[in-house]
Amino acid sequence: MPINFHEFFVNGDEAGARAKFERLVIQLAHLRHGAMGVLANPGDWGIDAFIGDLEGTVAIWQAKFFFDGVEDSQKDQIRDSFAAARKAAANEDYKVDAWTLAIPAELDAKATKWWQTWKRDQELETGIKIELWPLTRLEAILLSPDAARIAHHFFPATFPSTPDLSAVEVAELPADHGLDDALFVCQLEAAAIHENESAKRQFFNFEALARDVADKADPTEAGTLQALEAEIHAIWEARFGAAQPNPGTGIDPDLHVSVMDAIREAHAASPATLPPMSAVHKMGSMHLIVNNGDAGWVTHFREIAEAYRA
Repeated sequence: MPINFHEFFVNGDEAGARAKFERLVIQLAHLRHGAMGVLANPGDWGIDAFIGDLEGTVAIWQAKFFFDGVEDSQKDQIRDSFAAARKAAANEDYKVDAWTLAIPAELDAKATKWWQTWKRDQELETGIKIELWPLTRLEAILLSPDAARIAHHFFPATFPSTPDLSAVEVAELPADHGLDDALFVCQLEAAAIHENESAKRQFFNFEALARDVADKADPTEAGTLQALEAEIHAIWEARFGAAQPNPGTGIDPDLHVSVMDAIREAHAASPATLPPMSAVHKMGSMHLIVNNGDAGWVTHFREIAEAYRA
């Protein structure tokens, strides 16, 4: 499905279309890399979006609404934008280690040759990694499941509705699952949670998903699982720190419930991911963290993990 950037023009307003394209690039950079936008007040330091530390090292995205391709005037703007980003970094005492240009067009053969030469020369001179997000890259991101809501928001005529990505298949727990003696089950039972078939199903589904992602070796999907694990571990950590366990047993009966409720709430707020996942998969990620010995449901979960591995 081709992306139609003519939708950005309302009553021929090119300035509005340019501003809308900048917001799109910021949203896509945030989706893929957690980047944040920069308000031009009065200038933006040559940054539309960035990740990193403006007192240390950053990666920058610059959006240019080159709707009709790249000719000499656009080449000048690219050179000027890159130079402005470097100048701001020198003036404000931070380092740029990556610079990405996003444009809503493809480069023809002549422009591609120029870009490749300019990119190579600038990388050798500055040590900054330079990337291009042309129309093909923007389309690929917008057509991915996790970008469905962004695509619908910015291109309502092309994407009149968003797909239901929350209805992801959840496999039944097989009879020969072999999980009865797993560490995460031991940790649940230590917290007096003995009805744990649903936990085993959650673990089974997430583990299967993780294997599929590993087999595909897709860096985007692998990054999603890595970020998910960090997010869920942080949810557990916050609630574990706030728990009020019984001094004698080390059990807070509300801990497991509060963590799982928080995971469900986080999923409801942002169900669209790549790879697509249900709340069941995300709760399974929590059990995998426990199974790795990095979390638990009682104060002495580390001792249980050590004894399990002995």
